[in-house]
Amino acid sequence: MSHTLIKMNDLCKAYGKGEAKVEVLKHIHFEVEEGEFVAILGPSGSGKSTLMNIIGLIDTHDTGEYILCGENICNKTENEYAEIRGRKIGFIFQKFNLIPKYNALQNVALPLLLQGASYKEATFHAKEILESVGLSDRLHHRPNELSGGQQQRVAIARALAASADILLADEPTGALDQKTGKEVLNIFKSLNKEGKTIILITHDLNIAKHASRIVYIVDGELGNTPAEEDEG
Repeated sequence: MSHTLIKMNDLCKAYGKGEAKVEVLKHIHFEVEEGEFVAILGPSGSGKSTLMNIIGLIDTHDTGEYILCGENICNKTENEYAEIRGRKIGFIFQKFNLIPKYNALQNVALPLLLQGASYKEATFHAKEILESVGLSDRLHHRPNELSGGQQQRVAIARALAASADILLADEPTGALDQKTGKEVLNIFKSLNKEGKTIILITHDLNIAKHASRIVYIVDGELGNTPAEEDEG
């Protein structure tokens, strides 16, 4: 039986003060169940990046409630946010965000080492995960020796290494050609079939359609139907 991993009630976020104040998120109500594959679709400036940062505990909300995996995320210290983030959320970014001086195996082993695993344990597990995403022959290649699609597979493997409850993917195909992007999306689908919860942030309806559910964000407001036609 699945349970709710993310629950947001009347969540608001603004930047600036006085006349310069800009409401970025307006009364967001959002839930994600364990095992879902959800796309958050919105044009540039819609608030989707801010919402992603709040989901990922990179930013904080002003008012409302955010419950993550049963825990009320409010008034925590930055260290507490970092600790929760490390346990609960795996990030996959458009620009891959790999460490250039580390090879694929080291990049994937890093979160395990940070969690306290021995080097032997971390590299063994990292090797297994890289093999599962089709990179058994690229373990010792650095990012600049890998194609964009291979780098994104390393990034996915790194997110999986931490055994996070949620995979949060920000425009994960944005730096890839169409064929490679489709291959990456197929990896997400396979992971979702295995039970992983995935939240995909995108401006492209064609990418969002790969998810099981789409929610639309326009001008800081979230809904289940598009407020306007926008296919990126």
